[in-house]
Amino acid sequence: MTSLIVENINKRYGNIQAVQDVSFSLQKGEIVGFLGPNGAGKSTSLKIICGYLCPDKGRVTINDIDIMSHRIEAQKQLGYLPESNPLYPELRVEDFLIYCAKIRGLGGANRSKSIERVLDTTGLIQRRKQPISELSKGYKQRVGLAQALIHDPPILILDEPTSGLDPNQIEEIRTLITELGQRKIILLSTHILSEFSSTCSRVLIINNGRLIADGSVESIIHKAQGGINIDVSFICEKIEMTQDQIEAKLSKRDSITSITARTNTTKEHSFSILCTKDIRPELFHFAQEEGLALTHLAQAPKNLDHAFRTLTS
Repeated sequence: MTSLIVENINKRYGNIQAVQDVSFSLQKGEIVGFLGPNGAGKSTSLKIICGYLCPDKGRVTINDIDIMSHRIEAQKQLGYLPESNPLYPELRVEDFLIYCAKIRGLGGANRSKSIERVLDTTGLIQRRKQPISELSKGYKQRVGLAQALIHDPPILILDEPTSGLDPNQIEEIRTLITELGQRKIILLSTHILSEFSSTCSRVLIINNGRLIADGSVESIIHKAQGGINIDVSFICEKIEMTQDQIEAKLSKRDSITSITARTNTTKEHSFSILCTKDIRPELFHFAQEEGLALTHLAQAPKNLDHAFRTLTS
């Protein structure tokens, strides 16, 4: 079973503790987002995971291979696309991939098959003879992905793979990552929060060198909110009831943490409710019991951007 295990890695630069006791494990089929503000320890962690930087303490094992004691063997299991895409602009796409294949020890028919495979996977067949310098930023990122895939590694480490791309190019790369993630481990670092919710099955958040959150997008939003947010609106049709009266009745429920009034008209009253569980069925019955017309009842939209700011502030 393909696995990437990070155990209590630490790294200090002088008086600065860049990474402190970071641990997590990844399995085949996971696309995991790695998120953190600038200077949080994200890039240092990725360099340690890839074997380009030695931790002061802790270990990284890739398919049961310790990357520090068996670096070359472990790195054969990795494909890495750094934020600064390492391309040779004077080379044609195909020549660059031939060069990368040789570095990876691929030769003969195996090399040719690998090049054809990655050209097809990344949509570069029509660009194979084109100089890299003439490619758009989106196609240059595809070439970067192609070199990371040339040896068909079970694990991909992608650092800001959509940086500087336009919306159409971002969607193309995102689709490609999603397809690759069905059969590989992908650890994806990006500052574009929408990529996490639309692409990643799991998110890691690092701040001040420590891992502060690990889970699905929904669970991390839940953690930041301290519960579930529900928006509800009532209309007083048959009875007269003020907003304060409705709020007072709802506040008696143990599962409700807080209530915020959003609108208050003569007849319609809207609230944003933070609760420890999904109480939408209870709110439906509450409206029936109190003779109120329920005009809106929905769980508030999930917002990873707000959760990130809350957890890292």
